[in-house]
Amino acid sequence: DEAKAKENKSGGGCCSSSKSHVLEQPQKATTEVIIITGPPAGGKGTQCEVVKELLGVVHLSTGDMLRQHIKDGTKLGKQAKAAMDRGELAADRVVIEMVLARLEEPDAKERGCLLDGFPR
Repeated sequence: DEAKAKENKSGGGCCSSSKSHVLEQPQKATTEVIIITGPPAGGKGTQCEVVKELLGVVHLSTGDMLRQHIKDGTKLGKQAKAAMDRGELAADRVVIEMVLARLEEPDAKERGCLLDGFPR
């Protein structure tokens, strides 16, 4: 078919441009993130303090974030508190939103961070 041949010569049918498509390399993350995992009362907090001092990173504890959001009465804090009052864990979505917001703050972006209690 003449129309298809013309289309193939001009760069394909996915767009009107005759430029070839080049995949760009994904942008490399510039924030260093360290994750500490372990069972409750397994010494994560103690190890985090050591790592924080050695590397100068920001210690981000999901428990501390939850308590602060609840204390401040934020939307996420209210959602977390409602779940906790029912004897449940805060929803993953709530914790993830808190962590993502905190990772965008300047100190975490500049110094890197240590995630304590995430993922659970």
